[in-house]
Amino acid sequence: MPLKEYRFDIETDADGDGSATTESGVLGALFHLYVDEDTLGDNWNLDITYENTLGDDITLVDLDTQSADVNIPPRTQVYNYQGTALTLDGTRIAFDMALIAGPVTATISSGGATKACTVLLYVFE
Repeated sequence: MPLKEYRFDIETDADGDGSATTESGVLGALFHLYVDEDTLGDNWNLDITYENTLGDDITLVDLDTQSADVNIPPRTQVYNYQGTALTLDGTRIAFDMALIAGPVTATISSGGATKACTVLLYVFE
């Protein structure tokens, strides 16, 4: 399973908002996220979503009030076939990489007027 990098170069508008979307769909598991805040102001927000084949936006990452570069391995909680949240030992939550199955959009809000950043997603395909 190769690891692929997806790059989003985002410039914000006068309201401090901006976004970028992959040219085609992505099918894989989200392994890592890096954001180079470049010229963004303090307290910016980042949402990363993908659109499934039903047209629904599925949230992969929702970061609020960031003021520095971000370097994290996002994870999602694991559920069993009945929809019950799984734990490792009854108390610690079980996590795994999130599925991506469609075009991915990275959206910055409250980033400051005409600012820039780069978002890198690393996906096992």
